[in-house]
Amino acid sequence: MSNKKSIRGAKQTSIIHKKIIHRKAPKQTRSIERFQKILEIAFQTIDEIGYENTTTDIIAERCEISVGSLYQFFPNKETIIYTKAEALYLELHELFFRKIKLLTQKYKRYSERLIQEILIAFEDTLSEVKGYSILHSILYTHPSLLALDQLSNERFAKSLAKELLMPLYPRVTKSKALLVARITVESVDAVYRSLVRSGEHSRRQKSKIMGELAIFLNAYFKTLT
Repeated sequence: MSNKKSIRGAKQTSIIHKKIIHRKAPKQTRSIERFQKILEIAFQTIDEIGYENTTTDIIAERCEISVGSLYQFFPNKETIIYTKAEALYLELHELFFRKIKLLTQKYKRYSERLIQEILIAFEDTLSEVKGYSILHSILYTHPSLLALDQLSNERFAKSLAKELLMPLYPRVTKSKALLVARITVESVDAVYRSLVRSGEHSRRQKSKIMGELAIFLNAYFKTLT
């Protein structure tokens, strides 16, 4: 029975990922500009009329190109969204760890203020990466996006262990630092997701929730000292 389930699951995964077909990125300037425009217009369209209503026909029309020209770059809507999502996650990672590098130069050891500044840096990064809020709103429309989101969290955890935890706690083993980083990333991600889903939170309520998250992280990080 378990073998049948695993085979069925493998087939379903295969069907899911057949929709995401990666093609080589263009190299000529004009093609690169068109490629990027399609990605930007697709997300703008989703923001305006929703994921389900967005089609390749509409995206092509808004880009002022034919559907055939769009298909030269992307075979379907899912691939457009996935490609843009990949870029957003990489931008998020790069921007956040640029901020982390500055914080590690400022703080040579653990402090409660450091935790607060890390959370502020993360919140600022989310607001600075244009299109991330749109990506979050459509995350559950396609299994490949969820898989990409998990991959992003794993990348964040590895970088957090390397760039922050191991320099702060030189006696902590690499495996322990990675475990702590993984729990930290998943915890912070879960809290931020709940805040985004519950749009009715006031600024004061959000501040209280973030304050509680800081208390939680401080208590956790103190166990490493």
